[in-house]
Amino acid sequence: AKPWVKVVVQLSVSFTYLQAERLLESVQGPLNVNLQVTFPAGVERRSESSLVVSFVANVSSTPPAFSAVVKGKLVAQGSSEEIRAFEEKLHGRTPDPELVQLVTNQVLFEVMLLLREIGFPPALPLLAAPMQQPPTQGEFRPV
Repeated sequence: AKPWVKVVVQLSVSFTYLQAERLLESVQGPLNVNLQVTFPAGVERRSESSLVVSFVANVSSTPPAFSAVVKGKLVAQGSSEEIRAFEEKLHGRTPDPELVQLVTNQVLFEVMLLLREIGFPPALPLLAAPMQQPPTQGEFRPV
């Protein structure tokens, strides 16, 4: 994308697989939560006006009290030029921090719901994104 082109892409996150397992009946003391998100895991579908990218997240605790796996898709919609610019950002050297944060926050929220269902209190902290300057080449709007 050219530096003066503003990219406005509508984004949505959907989940295709949710799994959570309680590994201990009783938990003594605090738990450390480990989150690993593989994003993007792959481009599933591309058209002139949309791009579908898959992701996988593994969440576990130390000591091992629970584990969770979440798989999903990030759908980007926009003009063909916006989608092309968005895809270039996805496949750049480092993942776009705003996109990673969007997916991570959605995953953590869903994992907290899953953990509540298997009997864990909703005490997992959300990761806060460091304050950054607004993007200069584009803007992302979650839908």
